Amino acid sequence: VMERALQFVESDGTFLVFGVAPIGDMMKVEPYDIFRRDIRIIGSYAVKKTMQYSINLLASGKIQVKNLISSTYPLENFEKGIHDFYHDPDHLKIQIIP
Repeated sequence: VMERALQFVESDGTFLVFGVAPIGDMMKVEPYDIFRRDIRIIGSYAVKKTMQYSINLLASGKIQVKNLISSTYPLENFEKGIHDFYHDPDHLKIQIIP
């Protein structure tokens, strides 16, 4: 995905690499393309800076997360949950519980 995404970066643009890839995974990059289009490639491991801050916000109650999930369905009702998600605008985020 990252290799493909790089082709969509505009000239003089920045390509931000974030998320976890398995150790040892490789990404093919054409150095001339980076040079010619003046692209910057940067990495981000922001979770080390934001995780504790986010936990503190949640614990303090400053951020309300109760309404993030519209509906909860047991695994036995998986099909109904998916149906409701696609056909009922009140079901923006559903949770399937095993």
